[in-house]
Formats: sequence, structure tokens, C-alpha cells
Amino acid sequence: MTKKTFLQILRSIRKSYLDLYPEFVLPPDQQKAFILDRRGAVVGRKLAERFKWKLGDIVTLKGTIYPGTWDFVIRAIYRGANKNTDETQFFFQWDY
Repeated sequence: MTKKTFLQILRSIRKSYLDLYPEFVLPPDQQKAFILDRRGAVVGRKLAERFKWKLGDIVTLKGTIYPGTWDFVIRAIYRGANKNTDETQFFFQWDY
């Protein structure tokens, strides 16, 4: 990932957010791992493939609008429930 890479990053409100959007499908063990890890992140399948991320990888994001550096641990990789589901998103804990 370079400084010129732009990611759509959305924060999550834990499990309740995932319950609202059933089009984001992830295994229950990964969902639990995400919920239990304050630094946990859920990424879409296509985004994970693009950057060759796998479960347990630490991803450092540098803010542009909000300056700072944040480390996240990939705890879940979601797939879309149908072919039109966006699989390029990055979610993290609301309380991070």
C-alpha cells in the first residue's frame, strides 16, 4: 500500500452493525474474533486479495483528513451474499 492508495474505511458498531447488513457474510469464528479485539478489522474479500492480506495480518493506516497512524489486525474477511455486494470495504471497531 502506498500513500496514494485510497481506501473506503468505515467504522463499525460491533456485532449490531453486522446484523444490520446480512449482505456481508463472514464465518462465525471470524466475527467473534473481530468483536473480541478492539484493534480488529473486517475487510472485504477483494480488498484482502488486492493487498494480499490474510487473517492475523497487522495493517497500519495513516490518516489524511484526520492525522494519525492506527494499527489494525485483520480478524475477518467477508464475502458478499450476492455478486453485487461491495467486497472492497474496511471496517473497524467504533470504540477504537
